[in-house]
Amino acid sequence: MTSNPTPIPAATPNSALNPQSLLDELAELQERLDALKQKGDCFADLNSQIIESRSLVLTGRFPEALALNSKVAAATERAEASVRAEPLAWKLLWIEVTYLS
Repeated sequence: MTSNPTPIPAATPNSALNPQSLLDELAELQERLDALKQKGDCFADLNSQIIESRSLVLTGRFPEALALNSKVAAATERAEASVRAEPLAWKLLWIEVTYLS
């Protein structure tokens, strides 16, 4: 009697399936951070967390790497939103300065 492997649900994220998917996601996060750095911001802490997450994957500590990856992804999204909102912030500052003058 052979047992068939349990199918993986379609809703399961790729990174939860295997270490290579997580490494690919980390590479994509690194590219996004590099794009943000070109705009003059520094994200050394996020870069170090990406490096740490990669080392966790390579040493077999996949659940810890997955958790750290989630934190880095959320922080990267916040940083990207901040960069997108910066022009609006400057406009609002000038409106306030003009109004208060």
